Order: sequence, then C-alpha cells, then structure tokens
Amino acid sequence: MGFKSFYGQGSMFSKHELQQNLLGTFEISLFMRSGVERFEVGVDQVLRSFLWPLVALPIALIVTLFLSEGYSPWLLLILHSVRILLTYALSLILVFFFCKRVNRMEFLYKYIIVQNWFELALLALIAPMLVCLSIGMPVEQVENYAVFITVLSYVYCGFILTYSLRIPWEMGGFIAVSFMFIDETAFDVLKFVRDTLFVT
Repeated sequence: MGFKSFYGQGSMFSKHELQQNLLGTFEISLFMRSGVERFEVGVDQVLRSFLWPLVALPIALIVTLFLSEGYSPWLLLILHSVRILLTYALSLILVFFFCKRVNRMEFLYKYIIVQNWFELALLALIAPMLVCLSIGMPVEQVENYAVFITVLSYVYCGFILTYSLRIPWEMGGFIAVSFMFIDETAFDVLKFVRDTLFVT
C-alpha cells in the first residue's frame, strides 16, 4: 500500500469520509442505528481509524494524572499507558475470537472503525472534566462525573457491538461488560504494582 493510497489527495481523510464519519459518530451518540451504517469499510479505513485512539490516549492520561495523587506523575504516566494499551489490545482480541466463533468475521472491520471513531465523542464528553480540573476544581467534585462517563462509555460500546457485528443486544451488552471486567482487572493489577513496588 503506497503513500498516496493511504493518505489520499494529500490528507488522511477525504472531505466526504470525514463528514460521513463525524455525522455517524454524532448519530451513535444519540443511539441512532443509522450512525453505524455511515462508515465505509476497508483495510485503509481500519488503519486510519487508529489515529483517534492515539489522539485520545494522551488526553485520557492527562485526566488520569489530575485524578491521581500521591505518586510521581511519570510513574503514573507509564503505568496507566501500559494499562490503557493492554486493555485496548485485550478487548480487540476478545472481539476477534468472538467474531471467529460466531461467524461474524465479515463485520470485524466495521466494529473496529466505528469504535475507533467514537473516541471523538468520548473526548467531547471528557472535555468538561478536563476543563474543570485544569482550573483547580477539587477532584472530589469531578469524580462522580468521571464515573458517569465511564459507565456511559460501556453502554455506547454495547450499542456499537450490537449494530456493527449484527448480534443480539444481550451479546453486545455481555461483551461490553467483559470489557469493563478487563479494564477493572487491569486497574487493580496496576494499583497492586504501584502500591507494592513503589513508595509514595
């Protein structure tokens, strides 16, 4: 795959693709099934969609640093980077094996593309929290919103799984809960490593 085929006419996304995918992302945020159908599927689209998790990663890390106290920022940065990347990889592996098991491999690319683009909507939800923390609002006043965003993100994940993989919503919800289990387990392991091996 050459440079031009990956980036198109000098830019990563065409105007049409950008408009359609942003509109699809907005519609999914309103739980509209039509949003999932707007995304075109292909190897190029899959590869380019990974831009958004890469954009979201440093912002998620900044919020995490604001919410964490008593430890070196560099230590937290490294540990949470590993946690987020590992959780993301394990979640993709889980979906891959699920699709293989239930004959949904033809829809795997659709799921990856939609889920990666939806990072933009999640960033929009995180933005108010980042602003509040940056202006000095106490962490305790922001934590409830952080919990709400976390739960909501899994609800959206279940919705995307259901309609991109064309599976019953019970299955989509179960996989989303499995993602939450993976993330919580990774977070518990991170806390154990942090509290056991490093001094506050």
